[in-house]
Amino acid sequence: MTKHNSLLSRFSAQNRIETHIWPADLNQISPGTFDIGLVASFGHLIDESTVNLFDKGLFNVHPSLLPRYRGSTPVQAAILDGLSETGCSIMKIPPIAKFDIGDIILQEQLAIRRREYAHELRDRLADLGGVMSERLLLNYQECLLSAKPQTDEKKSYARKLKPEQGLLQFRSEDSQLIDRKVRAYTGFIELFTYCLGGLKVWLDNMRDPSEVKQYGINRLLGAPECGSVTAGAIGNPSAPGTMHFHKLRQALCIKCSDDSWVAFESVTPEFKPRMKALDFYNGYMSKVDKSHLITDI
Repeated sequence: MTKHNSLLSRFSAQNRIETHIWPADLNQISPGTFDIGLVASFGHLIDESTVNLFDKGLFNVHPSLLPRYRGSTPVQAAILDGLSETGCSIMKIPPIAKFDIGDIILQEQLAIRRREYAHELRDRLADLGGVMSERLLLNYQECLLSAKPQTDEKKSYARKLKPEQGLLQFRSEDSQLIDRKVRAYTGFIELFTYCLGGLKVWLDNMRDPSEVKQYGINRLLGAPECGSVTAGAIGNPSAPGTMHFHKLRQALCIKCSDDSWVAFESVTPEFKPRMKALDFYNGYMSKVDKSHLITDI
């Protein structure tokens, strides 16, 4: 079963694999017609009549250690919360139209790598889920023996992302939170902030904060500009939200609430073509008084 014109439906057509379009075709199929079913990233509640189509059950591959992070964004939530590990669960879908509540059949942990982005972790969890799915299909009866119901302990939810969650607030958020937000949301929603009196800018290609520490920005801003090394900094380099274009490093550096700096290679005003930090400095930062070079939030 798949949705119309999905990647799976196109793959099936190319390889002459029989498909049923969900939900249009379901009323024409008798209960128990199929042996076993697996879903992953399906994104829809599955009702009792659909579950009953599968004689041995319908199972869901979910990229978290259930019951933690039920819902549609468990990978992003794990990155945002700064976890050191997450995992993958296979649960049996009950005939109840609720997300991610069924008995756990298989569960495996997976370490989160240093500064791993959500899209990278998602792909590794997909590989793990594939291995676990094969294990379930080849050892169905044995796997069912280890089934255990979910409890309310450690239960949490990972809701669908909203565009406003991409707001980076440098004057109140520390560098670790900014880094986690960037790694959790990149590729899913836009990251942005406001500066120069209400200008909305998209921020991309964040540098590793440990690398930015080596720039010595506080020291540089304590002295007059030297050649092409520094430019575009507010007069008070101790204020959170301070923006500084580092010419040598070709990055826009912004000070966070914990007095640490983060840096971005791309800074693009809303409704403008994507631009590098240098272009943003030349086109915007260099044209205003230095006392305005601090983020609005």
